[in-house]
Amino acid sequence: MSDQPQFTSIPAVKAAFKAEGDNWFDKGTMEWWHSKIESDLIGGQFFITSEQREPDTERKFSVRKVIRAKAGNLSVDTIGEFHSHETLAQARQALDEVIQNDQQ
Repeated sequence: MSDQPQFTSIPAVKAAFKAEGDNWFDKGTMEWWHSKIESDLIGGQFFITSEQREPDTERKFSVRKVIRAKAGNLSVDTIGEFHSHETLAQARQALDEVIQNDQQ
């Protein structure tokens, strides 16, 4: 979609969210979700996160996309189901498929 945002890096995404007053990438939010950003920004919009439900549980991975929501604000959309990938390699493969399908 041409009206969707394009960024050059994860720090640029974080800065844009902060400028809008959104706390998605704030340290406290990331810590509360036990969340880590596991990839660079890909295709100007996509990245991979991992989260743990509890500190002693396995990390699960999700493919994410930065979008402009209908309300006009930036948002992070989960591609597929939250925690749908058991490994980082599986999440990367899924992201490659999403990008390939977007380019067709």
